[in-house]
Amino acid sequence: MLVSLPELTREIAEHNAAERASELSALMGWQWRLARQSELDAAGFYRPATIASVPFPWRLEQSHAMQIAATYPEDFLELWQEGRRVSSFKVDRRQTVAA
Repeated sequence: MLVSLPELTREIAEHNAAERASELSALMGWQWRLARQSELDAAGFYRPATIASVPFPWRLEQSHAMQIAATYPEDFLELWQEGRRVSSFKVDRRQTVAA
């Protein structure tokens, strides 16, 4: 099912607000409602990450996105600069990468 961006953002915000209230109430009772968001952030309480300005559902970042990064970024940059096809790229797995 596809939804509009405003509808998705609203539903996630409602879900996150309920989960946040439940989690913080379990930790601090009703007193958490007296704290500003900046104070909760400074104390290290969880805040969902966002992608393209849309927050992730509460504590579900790892199950809702796959982010891909290159293991050998300098090799991919070189390929891009030379205009080669990535499918023809071969990596010698015997080489080690200096940390």
